[in-house]
Amino acid sequence: PGWPFPGHGASRRRSLAPERGRDQQHHDRVEFARTCERDADAILFGDALWSMVEGERSCDFVEAFAQPYPAMMIAHVMGAPIEDAGRLHEWANFIQQQFDPIKYKETTREQWQTAAEPWHRWGPTLEEWLDQATEVMLDMAEVGPGARVLDVAAGAGGQTITAAKRVGSSGYVLATDISSNILEFASAAAQEEGLTNVDTRVVDGEEVEELEEESFDAVICRVGLIYFPDQQRALTGMLRALKPDGKMAA
Repeated sequence: PGWPFPGHGASRRRSLAPERGRDQQHHDRVEFARTCERDADAILFGDALWSMVEGERSCDFVEAFAQPYPAMMIAHVMGAPIEDAGRLHEWANFIQQQFDPIKYKETTREQWQTAAEPWHRWGPTLEEWLDQATEVMLDMAEVGPGARVLDVAAGAGGQTITAAKRVGSSGYVLATDISSNILEFASAAAQEEGLTNVDTRVVDGEEVEELEEESFDAVICRVGLIYFPDQQRALTGMLRALKPDGKMAA
């Protein structure tokens, strides 16, 4: 169940490793991917990652799994044991050389369009996991009554709803995401809560500079920065959207 977040799946696999044989571990990874309703690539992804750690076919992984992932994200998902750090570092460098940011962005959009509905159904579990971190994020951004808030990479809107309740009827929250499908769930969630101070807009997190300059009191981004190949551009755009005394938290 931790698959959506880098590191959780890896922890589960590591905990199984001393107790189970390789065939059983492969079965667990396949079932884990299916449980999380990932597509067939997720099964291949998990198996290829394990094979890389075993040192069997690190280069074949790139050919077998055509969808590009930042090495940082893969490394987190891997959670490789310390004795594999050298091989992981070499492999990560290789992946970075092959990385195509344009293709990655296209793939990311397509994947979130497909994953929107299952991600939404995981909503209660995700909010339970992230509730405390969300409150800290909103505190750091000083989200309070009357504030105008920009939520970047808002997803299905769990933190959007929390922010909208904080700012109240005199405040405003704009939820943006690269996926139109997932924003539909954010919009529906706001309506179900009776919130009239939430809007959604399809905006790439690296292109928020298209929004009006100095128009928000706070910018928030929960579990979103890891998906931006050009984080500097994303952060610069967020800063541009902030009022001079505004706050940003992620």
